[in-house]
Amino acid sequence: MAKVKTKRSLTALDILGAKPELTKIDIDGLNGSVYVKEFTAKTRKAYVEALNNETDAHAVVIVNGVCDEDGEPLFEPEDVIKLQELRSDIHDQLFNAVLKISTDRIKASAKK
Repeated sequence: MAKVKTKRSLTALDILGAKPELTKIDIDGLNGSVYVKEFTAKTRKAYVEALNNETDAHAVVIVNGVCDEDGEPLFEPEDVIKLQELRSDIHDQLFNAVLKISTDRIKASAKK
């Protein structure tokens, strides 16, 4: 009979220590790369609030999801206005990358 592996009980420290996944992406048209991180609860809340307040929700996701290799944001919240003037191809690449990494994790979790 196969031995069933029991999962350990998580602590608050384990849960709070689960940092968002980072992925490096190349930005076509800028000859460079940035990191993006998956949605956090904060990012999801900001996104929903932006949708409800007619703010540029895509720019809110970019502000919260585009970061350096340490996970630190590249943009400040007030950059939402400036991001609305960004070339649409670059804006779309950044938004889609954050959305993809976030939805990939959700899909992977649902399959387990």
